[in-house]
Amino acid sequence: EFQFSQNIQNILNRNIVTINLFNGWDQIWNTEFNSANRGHIRKLEKEGFKVEFYNDTAFLDEFIGLYNITMDHVNSSDYYYFENNFYYKLFERLKEKIFLARLEKGGLTYAASLFLRSGNFLTYYLSARNYSNKKLPSSNILLSETSKRGISDNLTVFNLGGGLTLSDEDALFKF
Repeated sequence: EFQFSQNIQNILNRNIVTINLFNGWDQIWNTEFNSANRGHIRKLEKEGFKVEFYNDTAFLDEFIGLYNITMDHVNSSDYYYFENNFYYKLFERLKEKIFLARLEKGGLTYAASLFLRSGNFLTYYLSARNYSNKKLPSSNILLSETSKRGISDNLTVFNLGGGLTLSDEDALFKF
């Protein structure tokens, strides 16, 4: 067992949201997604939107462009911007432990996210959207389809992250 050489103390700086994938899709659908989100997802599916998964860099340049536009749109600090090479190194070094999920319809990308796998954990890492269609509830369907993928890959925990604050009113908790 690995022991730290220093006394390290964890400090709570925010809560995280997780989905227990072990519960199976039906329970997740009925308990983790509120009725409004389920309605948004059903509507997008009916309209022909699809989520596709990529374990390679086929759509990475497009993701990078959308991600940078997303960061500009929300007035992010420089901390949230990365050199293009950073993304390619992630795929090169992490191999099957990283994938891109892309929401598309008719060949047009509406949103995309990067996800990481480690052990039995799936982690929502970076997300981008096409602001030409900013009212489209794209995260809902991306996260629902990625939850399904996590279940099919026998993962047990989907880490959605921790928002920006410790507040119960943080936007992440509205999912």
